[in-house]
Amino acid sequence: MNLHKYLLVAIMLLGGLILATGCSSEKTATPVNNDSPDIIVKNFFDSLQKGELQQAASFLKKDDQDLRELSADPEGKKVAKPFLQQLTYETGSYDIKGDEATISVKITVPNMLKISGAAAKDIVSEAMSGKMNDDIQAERKALEKIEASIKDPSAPTVTTAQTIKLTKTESGWKISTMDTDFLKTFFGS
Repeated sequence: MNLHKYLLVAIMLLGGLILATGCSSEKTATPVNNDSPDIIVKNFFDSLQKGELQQAASFLKKDDQDLRELSADPEGKKVAKPFLQQLTYETGSYDIKGDEATISVKITVPNMLKISGAAAKDIVSEAMSGKMNDDIQAERKALEKIEASIKDPSAPTVTTAQTIKLTKTESGWKISTMDTDFLKTFFGS
């Protein structure tokens, strides 16, 4: 995988989650999981923070391809793990109407636009000065710089507020959609 693909996978990880919507005609039954919607959302984000991607996916109504692929890719997990460890969130109140629920969430993550831009600038500077021998070395250094920047407590962050929708299924509450504003988190807007 090249640098762009790693960055894209990391950026799209949570972005892909918002697309994990599903129109379903399934009939709901008494849920096996009696956790409230806020507990499901907290468990989802806690799993992401711990890098437990398959566990996080279990809280989604519909399987997320990007999350599954990332969890199977050691290099992808290496890039995503420090990003997800820096993710913080605050849940607000939730509202239940029948088999549907909504909960407000404030999410803060590293600003990947600024971080990757700074890393690219450094790599180009080093390449122009002759400090880089090849693309593989440049890619490796870029990943190292991005990872170090994400772990830096003074790294730029971006916060977004959104509403997460949940649906009651036979196995309990599942996250069915997240607002597309969540994508802005990754692009720093």
